[in-house]
Amino acid sequence: MYMQKFLLLIGLIPFISNAQVKPSSNNTIPLIESITSDTVKGSCKKIVFEYDQLKRASSISVKKIEIKKGSESVETLIKVQDFQYQQNEQLPFKSHTLNYDYEDIRFSKEIDGQSQQIQYFLLKNGKRIGDSTIYQEYEQLVKDAKFDDKIAQKRVATFVQTPTKLVREMGLSIKEPDMPHSSRFYIDSFVINAQQNIAFESSVHYIYNHSYPKTVFTFTKFDKAINPLHQLNIAALLSNEKITLSFGSDEMQQIGECFDGLGTEFDWYYLNQHNPMNYYFERGETESPFKDIIQLSYTYNQYHQPTYYKALVKKFFKHADDGRLAGTYKKSFTYRYKQ
Repeated sequence: MYMQKFLLLIGLIPFISNAQVKPSSNNTIPLIESITSDTVKGSCKKIVFEYDQLKRASSISVKKIEIKKGSESVETLIKVQDFQYQQNEQLPFKSHTLNYDYEDIRFSKEIDGQSQQIQYFLLKNGKRIGDSTIYQEYEQLVKDAKFDDKIAQKRVATFVQTPTKLVREMGLSIKEPDMPHSSRFYIDSFVINAQQNIAFESSVHYIYNHSYPKTVFTFTKFDKAINPLHQLNIAALLSNEKITLSFGSDEMQQIGECFDGLGTEFDWYYLNQHNPMNYYFERGETESPFKDIIQLSYTYNQYHQPTYYKALVKKFFKHADDGRLAGTYKKSFTYRYKQ
């Protein structure tokens, strides 16, 4: 029965993918080409954006670059997400993601490894109502790896967005009759402020009647400049998504004594109209004892787009009575735009 519902959703895609969600685009302002971190201990990370002839995002990749002797560099692909379109439509009907190295530091690499997924965007009456995804983990992922019907997982997510909130629920198991949820599911929730920026984000994993918070983000200040990801034609469909770069403590510039050992992450959201300047986040109790407070400062171009930002990261023990500091770090990123 579950498979029949999944196939029905897939069958609807040719009819609903042309729904009237308005893509975010501005032809007079340059599109983002790359975001690159500073180099620490001979390595950096880079996000690369590629477009087709219609200026539609066709591929977004995350790479690690290691600088070798003699100015040579070696690139390792961490993740790539491709988008597919129907003819000249401005919105993609599906995306294909290859994840070669689990980039998100919130989850253990012993549990989550290399994976592949195909995601179909589901819309109704001009609004996104969910997505259906085929997902499979691999011991060794190659670009043309085939899905194995016996072990590939079929996941269907619901999606509700209003001017003030966004909620996406993805089931990880078959929902029993007369039950509001499956026995295992994720819920990602967002609160959207009056300036159409994310004020609060939470990710929670539910197993039967127990909840396991993964992350909670609280944003307290934004600039008034343009978020380059919100310019992309895909931003309307990916409003719940972000691009994440994770760095260990040894991949950032340390200030004074630092002994947290876990590092942090930096995120770029599609939904935000503007760029965050102050925020903090906490991971689940089983994943990190620290609270991260991050302050960002930007340099802009003539189009009011960021070209460079510096981050100051302070990590505190969550349950220390005196809010004891566990480490202070610096990190910076450079933006480049299409000419």
